[in-house]
Amino acid sequence: MRPGLLPLALVAFLSGCVEPAAAVQPIPFNHRIHGENDLECGDCHEGIERGGPAGLPGVDVCMDCHEADVTENPSALPSIELVRRHAAEGTPIPWVRLYVLPGHVFFSHRWHVGPGDVGCTQCHGDIGSSAAPAGRAI
Repeated sequence: MRPGLLPLALVAFLSGCVEPAAAVQPIPFNHRIHGENDLECGDCHEGIERGGPAGLPGVDVCMDCHEADVTENPSALPSIELVRRHAAEGTPIPWVRLYVLPGHVFFSHRWHVGPGDVGCTQCHGDIGSSAAPAGRAI
């Protein structure tokens, strides 16, 4: 082996073994409490029905419920106030995207959950019972 290739090979090997740091979302979104309030995945991830990516909810989607005081959990109020501030300022919630597909790949949730009859949990696990946002692709 040529000198210098061993360290390069080692770096290449290890870079595939090291898991990237978990993403920190701007709001500690609680899927469980939203599910307990009879929201389904498609109520917030509107792209599921349209096709293409499921999408991250826009502030307008959050404001459908959170314009009014719908929570009884005082610890959630700072997050709800942040959502309301984004709505008032007309700025998007800066969600951190967890899935990035190569440019040549097109994935449509529509064909999986519609004709394919694949439920969200088959790929995303029991995300509906999580009390904190995922930090990695699930």
